[in-house]
Amino acid sequence: MREASANARAIIAGLTREQWPPLMDEVYRLLRPGGWIQCTEFRGSQFYSEGNRLPKNSALMQVRPCLSVLTIQFFEILDKMVANMNIYWNGYHLEDVIKRAGFEDVQVRTFTIDVGNWRDGKSQKTRSN
Repeated sequence: MREASANARAIIAGLTREQWPPLMDEVYRLLRPGGWIQCTEFRGSQFYSEGNRLPKNSALMQVRPCLSVLTIQFFEILDKMVANMNIYWNGYHLEDVIKRAGFEDVQVRTFTIDVGNWRDGKSQKTRSN
């Protein structure tokens, strides 16, 4: 029996680069025509104030320049560390792997995740990206 959908979440670093194509080939084989796969993976992070809503004297805005530098340095170090480990450590490569398996209409969507107090009293459940 073929499935209508498949979901993969936070498994990016659990597979080698060579294991991804056979996995996507198998998922493609198991899905019925018109079926879809949803992959939810980490692609990086940055700290910012959406719509410049945080006051310039807020703690986050005061440390943001330092966080940005540290985040860039962290990901540069991580890139070097995993270069010899034969894994993908973020979701940037998945679009190509999924397309090569035969999937059509591949879409990449990026979501923002709030940290700290929710802006304007909105909850993550009602927030749209």
